[in-house]
Amino acid sequence: MRLTDMRRSRDIKHRVVAICALGVLAAGIGTGEVLASGGGDRAPDVALPAGSVAPAPIAAADPVLVQAFAALRGPQRVGDAAPTSMEDNDALTSGANPELARRVSDAPGDVVYLAPANGGACTLSAIGLESECFSTANMLAGATATAIICAPGLPTDQVEVFGVLPDGAGNVNITRADGSSVTLPVVNNYYEYTARKDAPLPSRIGWEQSTTHHEVDSNVPADASSTKCAAEPATPPSLYLHPGPAPVAGP
Repeated sequence: MRLTDMRRSRDIKHRVVAICALGVLAAGIGTGEVLASGGGDRAPDVALPAGSVAPAPIAAADPVLVQAFAALRGPQRVGDAAPTSMEDNDALTSGANPELARRVSDAPGDVVYLAPANGGACTLSAIGLESECFSTANMLAGATATAIICAPGLPTDQVEVFGVLPDGAGNVNITRADGSSVTLPVVNNYYEYTARKDAPLPSRIGWEQSTTHHEVDSNVPADASSTKCAAEPATPPSLYLHPGPAPVAGP
């Protein structure tokens, strides 16, 4: 199934953001939840019909994306293929193929992959943070900025923005709420930016491409600074929902 936009449970996340804005969750977002925000410049969500079966993983990446994203070109290196256990429901229903993935970030404590999917690609994260699916059109337009406000693995006093940009994107920067801007490194077509909630929050992502200036919203909600996140548990909950046999009980 080809999706217009394959973002990860975005309708649910938007409802959570709306509840936070009303102060209903003042006691703290649950530690097992990922509170993320997206939309803005991106196309509307297209939900899968109830009871639909996840499609088989795609056999090859979209040639248009391969041409536009260097991270998806060339032979796979050792460690590029992502473990299938890292797929979440969105990646599964989008037909993401972790065996075709490329490792785009290897930051301490996390590894992020870019996996081709039906009509686009998905990021997969070793700790479940930067897990998102994007349509080909949005990837080509750079309209992929996704903000994480609360999640296991993210300090409760921080927000994170991540996304992907096509080849040729230069002078990439992030503008903050106070008007200041900082350079945003892009490696393997992937960027990631973390800010404290008590500091000026990310507002816009900007870049130059073919002498044209582009900007997209960071999708950080206006109330992110006041959003309360529950403390992380000593043992993080399982974030991956890849189907398989039930675990075998120990002795």
